[in-house]
Amino acid sequence: MSKGTAGKSASGAAMSKYDIEVEARLKALEDQAHPDRCNDSSDGDLAKRVAIIEASLRKLDKLGYKDIEEITAAELA
Repeated sequence: MSKGTAGKSASGAAMSKYDIEVEARLKALEDQAHPDRCNDSSDGDLAKRVAIIEASLRKLDKLGYKDIEEITAAELA
């Protein structure tokens, strides 16, 4: 009996026809579940959302946001 392979995975492993079919179905489901993934057009919206969150945190003196901001800036420098 010969050992057949229908294809190879990204890692180079042999894949059966069933494996290939399941992989295609999974990819289709992932595309439907995450249609906005890797969409660069939302970066501006993200920056705006982060700015709003930062402004809100600055208003809460209990958090000591200014101290945390200075410590983090020093660590990243």
